[in-house]
Amino acid sequence: MRKTILKKLPLVVAAMIEARTPNTMELSTVLPLGTEHADMREQWLRRLLTNPLIDSAAVLEPFARGALQNLGDFLIFLYLCVRYLE
Repeated sequence: MRKTILKKLPLVVAAMIEARTPNTMELSTVLPLGTEHADMREQWLRRLLTNPLIDSAAVLEPFARGALQNLGDFLIFLYLCVRYLE
């Protein structure tokens, strides 16, 4: 990934942790960017999230591996709804 993307992703992750929502409008209000206009911050966020150079699976894999390792010996049932995978 490009260096610019690697600098921007932690900002978005921190904003999601702080705001506790995936809503882009709410996230844009907590993003630590230099602009005061919420619409400009939301545009910045939307452009980042639609960037074809970001491989979601590669970004999320370390988080998923860590979560699965922490589960240890617990038995977990995972239900997937095909309707949301399309």
